[in-house]
Amino acid sequence: METTVTREGVLYLYGFVPAATDVSTVTAVEQDADTFLVPLGEIACAASAVPAHAYRRPPDESSPAEQLEWVTPRAWRHHQVLRRLHHTATVVPLKFGTLCADATQARALLRDHHAAIAALLAAFRGKDEWTLNTIIDEPALTASLVAADPQLVALEQEAMRLPPGRAYFARKKLQQVTADRIRERRQDAHGAAWRSAVERGLACVPREQGNGTLPLLIERTRFAELEVALAELEDAHAASHVRFELVGPWPPYSFTGTLEGA
Repeated sequence: METTVTREGVLYLYGFVPAATDVSTVTAVEQDADTFLVPLGEIACAASAVPAHAYRRPPDESSPAEQLEWVTPRAWRHHQVLRRLHHTATVVPLKFGTLCADATQARALLRDHHAAIAALLAAFRGKDEWTLNTIIDEPALTASLVAADPQLVALEQEAMRLPPGRAYFARKKLQQVTADRIRERRQDAHGAAWRSAVERGLACVPREQGNGTLPLLIERTRFAELEVALAELEDAHAASHVRFELVGPWPPYSFTGTLEGA
């Protein structure tokens, strides 16, 4: 069942889902609104009717604090809708604040991008997005580097025997080189983690890598395999005092438009 949109209203679009998705228990971005589907064949758009004036206000109409007060609860409810759709079925998320005039325009969107939407829904089925964080115990790594790295050992000894003024600059150089070493260790471990995930077929990653943080699209049935692979990598990089942290699961926010065929 679709909600009628009057000329005072617009459709707020959450994302694309299979047309058979049950949205009867899904909340909405506005507390007094309902979430419903605009279907076209086997795919659909999850939407709610919202007041046009509230979502099309001039940017200078309110102060930054007022804008933040208005946006924050709605952005949270948008996220909660997508999490529910992701838990219930499969969803291709749209950005917060995506609007269209009415169901006719929503169907035109479905029709124009039908192949890409269907491909993404198939690619996302049974998968979750997780954030992989590569974390270094910097104090522990710094202590081991300063004790064992020849260049750092030499820099520390030089700083100890120089007069105070020159020693200050020697210690600044020691800190910079140490920071560079830590960054290299993090990048090495981070690169090993995403290569392991991809080469074993455990996850998909966006084309661009983060430095220490990486979104992964993981099949739910293979999540335990990825945890084992990361534990093995932690052992292999024990000298770098590294650990890997997976945060999630989320709807596939980072992968809409990044997969081949999107």
